[in-house]
Amino acid sequence: MADRPTRVIVVEDEALMRDLLTRVLSGLDGIEVVASASDGPSALEAMRKHSPDVALLDLYLGPEPEGIKVGHEARQILPDLGIVVLTGRQDFNSVREIILGEGAGWSFLLKQSVGDVDALARAIRGSAAGMTVIDPVVVAGLRPRSDSPLTGLTPKQMEVIALVAQGHNNDSIANELGISTRTVDRHLNEIYRHLRPYLKDGVHARVHAVLLYIHGSDSSTP
Repeated sequence: MADRPTRVIVVEDEALMRDLLTRVLSGLDGIEVVASASDGPSALEAMRKHSPDVALLDLYLGPEPEGIKVGHEARQILPDLGIVVLTGRQDFNSVREIILGEGAGWSFLLKQSVGDVDALARAIRGSAAGMTVIDPVVVAGLRPRSDSPLTGLTPKQMEVIALVAQGHNNDSIANELGISTRTVDRHLNEIYRHLRPYLKDGVHARVHAVLLYIHGSDSSTP
């Protein structure tokens, strides 16, 4: 139902961070924390019980990046589950291949951005809608390669696709850039037209445009 809140499970092994995330999310309109867990097995059990819309997963549940494994296993239980991978490390390349391989619904957020309520909400709501959302700090550090499919886009179109990658909707993009929503629509249509040879059937153009942006960029973030 359209008025139903987005139901979230928080999976984080550090009790303090788990409590912080739960408190922050519980204060957001339209988001409900239905469960929390400190490890993979208890997280999967909670997902079977509560059927959340989104899992906010710490990448490192202990010494290994178990969050990715939990995400894959959770998708077998709930195929439409949105997954926000949360990490304190700014090494985007460590999870880029996961996002590219899975595509829709996998997002990436730095723990440093948890205090940015808007960024956190965009990542959760975007993942719930099947989008791919990337942390604003990471997006700011992306530099398109010369062989990127996005070569040929105008600087303004690159600004638009960067904001799409951060989970902004068209109205929000218009506000960020000081242009009309109609102009944003026009830019996006031109972006999709430019990327048409690379778009895949059955994949939302907005999602695939973000994946192409990620695939065709290198990260300069330390």
